[in-house]
Amino acid sequence: MLLLTITPVTCQGYICTAYTGGGITASGVKVSVGMAACNWLPLGTHVIINGNEYVITDRLGTDSVDFDIYMATEEECIQFGIQDFPVTVL
Repeated sequence: MLLLTITPVTCQGYICTAYTGGGITASGVKVSVGMAACNWLPLGTHVIINGNEYVITDRLGTDSVDFDIYMATEEECIQFGIQDFPVTVL
């Protein structure tokens, strides 16, 4: 019997932005709080950004940021702005 141990990996210095507005993600589900977009991690990957856990369910329309976090309102997105965070891939 083969046992696998998955160790979370934390990497520094990722550019994170926020988006809102509804719609369907690249994974085919309706977008909601707790989801994020990333072009280089597989859909379904769980990550920790700024102490919160997100699931990668969408893709970015640009390569100028690393993660785009879905938020409920435009005001939350404006307050979040563009930030640089360490990201832990679970």
